[in-house]
Parts: sequence; C-alpha cells; structure tokens
Amino acid sequence: MTIKDAKQPSTRAIAALYICAAAIRLVLAFTFGTQPPKIADAIDYDGLAVRLLETGNYAWDDGQLTSLRPPLYAVFLAGVYFCFGIRNYLAVSLVQSIVSLFTVAAGQVLGTKLLGPRVGWMVAVTIAFYPSLLVFNCLTLSETLFTLWFTLAVLFSVQFQKSPSWQNAAGLGIAIGLGALTRSVLWVCVPPIFLCLMITSQGQWHQRIGKLSLAGFLLVAILAPWAWRNTSLQRTFTLIDVMGGRNVMMGNYEYTPLERSWATITDVTGERSWNRVLASHTPEYATLTQGQIDKLAMRYGMEYFFDHPAQSLLRCSVRFFNFWQLEREIVAGMHAGLWGPFSRASVIALALVIVGGYACVILSACGGLFCSSLLWRQQGLLLLWIAVPCAVHTIAFAHSRYHLPLMPVVAIFAAAFWGVVAERNKLMFRKALWFGLPIAGILVAGWLREIIAVDLAVFFK
Repeated sequence: MTIKDAKQPSTRAIAALYICAAAIRLVLAFTFGTQPPKIADAIDYDGLAVRLLETGNYAWDDGQLTSLRPPLYAVFLAGVYFCFGIRNYLAVSLVQSIVSLFTVAAGQVLGTKLLGPRVGWMVAVTIAFYPSLLVFNCLTLSETLFTLWFTLAVLFSVQFQKSPSWQNAAGLGIAIGLGALTRSVLWVCVPPIFLCLMITSQGQWHQRIGKLSLAGFLLVAILAPWAWRNTSLQRTFTLIDVMGGRNVMMGNYEYTPLERSWATITDVTGERSWNRVLASHTPEYATLTQGQIDKLAMRYGMEYFFDHPAQSLLRCSVRFFNFWQLEREIVAGMHAGLWGPFSRASVIALALVIVGGYACVILSACGGLFCSSLLWRQQGLLLLWIAVPCAVHTIAFAHSRYHLPLMPVVAIFAAAFWGVVAERNKLMFRKALWFGLPIAGILVAGWLREIIAVDLAVFFK
C-alpha cells in the first residue's frame, strides 16, 4: 500500500486534532497574548492600525502619510480594534488563532491533494502545533495572516496545475493579491509561478493563457487602488511599499555587516548608516519622497552588488543560512526581557521546544525531497514557491522569521518522509538518507557556525 492509498483519518481523529489545536491557542492567547507589542515592527503595525481607525489615514504619529509598510495587516488590526476595542491585544490573539486554524485546514487540503489523506493529516498536525507559529499568533505581526494567504496561493496553484479551471485561477489571483498587500515579497513570485503553471498545467495552452489572465486581472484589480494611492503620494510608481530598495541597499553597501545583516538598520548608525551614505551621493536628497529614496536605494544596492561580486557572493551565502537559521527570535526576546522576567531555565526549555520543532520538520523535509511520490511538475512547483522568497531575502537581507510562512509547504516534504518511515519502505528510506543527509548536514553546519560565532556572544553578553 502506498502513502496515497493510506486510510483516511477518522472524523473523530480530525475533530480531536482541531479541538486540541484550538485549546492550545486559547491557553497561549490568555497568557502570552494580552501584552502590548514590544518588537519594533509590531509597534509600527499597532500604531498604523490605531491611526487608521481614528483618523482614516495610513500615517505616522505626526500625521505624515506613509507607504513604508504593506497595508493589509494594519487594516486587519484596525478591524479587530473596531470590533473589540482599540489595542485589545487579547482579541488580536484570539482572532489570529482562528486565522491560523484556517491555515491548518488549508495545509491539510494541500497535503491531501498532493499525497493523500495520511500526508494531509500529518501536515495539519505539523502546522497546528508548530511552536513558532503558535507564538506568532499572539504578536501584532503579519506572519499569521501572511501564512494563510501564502498557503492558499500554493493550494490554488497546485489545483490549477492539475485542473486549470476559472475557479482555481480566480482563487490564485485573489490569494496572491491579498498576500502581496500583507507582505510585498509575494508579488515577486508572480512571474516565475505563472510561467511554471503555463508550462506544466494540464489542458490546452490557449485555455491556460486565458485562465491565468483572469488570475492576473484579479491580482492587478486588488493591487491597483493601493498602487494608485502610493504613486500619487510618492511621486514615483510605488506598487505596495517603499521597503524593497531600502532592504536591498542595507544588505548591499559598503558598511553592511557580514553577520546579522538584517540588523543593519539598528547596528550601523551615524555616517555609515544607509540613508546617510545615500544622502551623501544625492544632492537633492532632502526634497525626495520615501518612494524616490527607495528607488535610489535599490539602484545603489544593486550596483554595489554587481560591482563587488566576491563580497556579494560571500554575503549571500551567509544570508542564505540566516534565512534557514534556527528559529530564535522569540527566545531572544524572552532573554532580553521583552515580555517580562523569565528564568534562564525557562528560556532554555522554550528554546529546546522551538528549535527542536523546527529542526525536526526541516531535516525531515530534506529526506522527503527525495522519497515523495510527487510528480515532477508538482515537486517543481512547490520548490519554486520556496525558492523565490528565499532568493529575494538572500539577495537583500534575511532573517529566520522570514521562512515561517513557508513552513506549511516544507511540512509536505517532511510528512512525505514520515510516511515512508511509517510504511517501513526500506528502499525509499535509504534513498531519502542517501540524498537528504548531505543537505541536512550542510544546514546543521550552518546552524552550528552561527550559534558559535554569533548567538552565544549575544546570549551571554
């Protein structure tokens, strides 16, 4: 019996899974999810949501309109505050917990369609109890909402590849559009994903073109009003936000640190900060809008990237491992006292749970890459969904937090490996070990290097 032929989990087992998943989210919401935001990004989103609700403007404290962050998560927060009270962080945690349960369901459907009910079940269990995703439900950060849109986009793309219907095309366009308004990296996925679907999907080529055109039309229709507003405000074409150029330059200029390049904005200050360097090369800098500055920063960063190929290659290598690094941001926040005092023993215990959960999934996925029964076109599509965001962050700057929305897709490969183990398929298990262990070994080596060279120095400071 193959994994696709495995018996579907019983209704009772499925109900128990979602009841337990809801219960653990309730416990976390009422304990950890009542505190005000302490992380810079979370504070920004909170403030934007409050001003959006109180003034109707997407603006900073001083009233200045901004395009710095994609709008949909702030709109989501404003909606929660409208319904349950301004800065009701418990309500945010509870609503995001519900959103995350929809992600669990979407992941289960995705795994079932690709590899059968057993894999769908294991994917659902993984997403339901994945430690970092559980904690992020309790933070005013865009990860929870973006993970849902990303998972839905992958699901609709998989369904379109197998059955290019108008419904799947519409779902794909809407999911990508809403996801891009939550985190702009998703729009970068559009050209390669659409090209892949055009080449690999079933049906006549002219039908594929027509239906993908519908997806593209809906995507443009969702983004157009916000792009119009941004372009008028910034006096230059601005699709979603003005962070892309800043990020590229902060990751690729004279003073970008090799380690922790994602912290350039806080660690590199004064005359070496990215904006001071850019201003020194731009006489009219003080008169420019955020969008115009972002365009100049993008050009500066990309020119530096190609003018220094050896240095850029080294930086990209480090950033690649930063992207897939052990998930330590919550542990670091606890160690820094962001959410109150915690003993060192409790910090270490939580670190083992979070790090162990991630390591178990990603290392299993390394084996699952080589032992799943996915068709080549299905595996290629899933890998493309993982590779494009990874490549974007590898070029700009990367942080382990940015791989979280990809974990439902990674969980499919992990579940494929666990399915082979459950079946006691020795041939496929040996194949998974033979080809997967070298990749897993490289990842572990990268983790150890950063723990020794970077994390220990910060933790014991």
